[in-house]
Amino acid sequence: VVAFLKSRQKPGMKYEVWSFAPEMASISEAQRLAFFRAAMTRNILIRAGISPADINTQVRVTDPTSKDGHNVRVILKP
Repeated sequence: VVAFLKSRQKPGMKYEVWSFAPEMASISEAQRLAFFRAAMTRNILIRAGISPADINTQVRVTDPTSKDGHNVRVILKP
């Protein structure tokens, strides 16, 4: 992951970390876990040399049947 991100770095590039939380009986628990997944991913980006100011993290609540239920996505925005 770090090597991939380093090869894609460009001046002005912004990074969005989307961590998905499935909407279930305990949404607060799902959101808490999604927050920690986003934080771990953010730390990987920082270790890759990306400025913390260029990283935005979001927890997104999804439908429980969605395939994104427990995933994290990193979106590169030039």
